[in-house]
Amino acid sequence: MREAERAMVKTSQHLSKAGRKYAERVRILQEREDQRLDILNNLRNLEQRRKEGRISKEVYTRRRVDLESQLKKVDSQIERVLLELRNLVTRG
Repeated sequence: MREAERAMVKTSQHLSKAGRKYAERVRILQEREDQRLDILNNLRNLEQRRKEGRISKEVYTRRRVDLESQLKKVDSQIERVLLELRNLVTRG
């Protein structure tokens, strides 16, 4: 995963320099990646609170479903932006 992150940063820097179209998509991609990390952290925290008995099973289940839905949406947005970037690169 770290190698992929480094490659993404390097690619993002290159694409950011290529122009406004690239820069805007890279900015959006970075925002979505940040959102994704926040959701994953929230899922871990939720799991920990449940293991410690600090929240009920019902609250846990509702929140987990909500977070998983958010994660799916963000992953879809990331994939869309990546496809847009690929199209921009292949078209020049």
